[in-house]
Amino acid sequence: MNSIANIVGPIYQSLLKLCEREGIALNLDLTHPSRKVRQENLLREFLKTSMTLAVKNCRKGNKITLVQTITDNHLVFSLKYDGALLDEAAKTKLDEQGYAHRSRFGYGNTISVQLN
Repeated sequence: MNSIANIVGPIYQSLLKLCEREGIALNLDLTHPSRKVRQENLLREFLKTSMTLAVKNCRKGNKITLVQTITDNHLVFSLKYDGALLDEAAKTKLDEQGYAHRSRFGYGNTISVQLN
């Protein structure tokens, strides 16, 4: 079992270089980075899917933020970004993967997953 920091850190570092090159701000808001994650594969897949989608939909000057919270003793990860809104195909794919999502003009996009 790895910690949140050990899982997110390498992904964040590689994505940071791409975002800097594209002029996209990349932020982390991890409240408990040392907490262990039982569902590592689910978290890794969520990060891969959501971050790829966010970078694809963002342009210079946009912002991406990965937020981690604890609700009812569950870890919740949310990726928030202010790029282009999610289209129906992306929403369908996210639904199939079991991710929650919101996409509203003026409020941006949020993709979330809850881990046990």
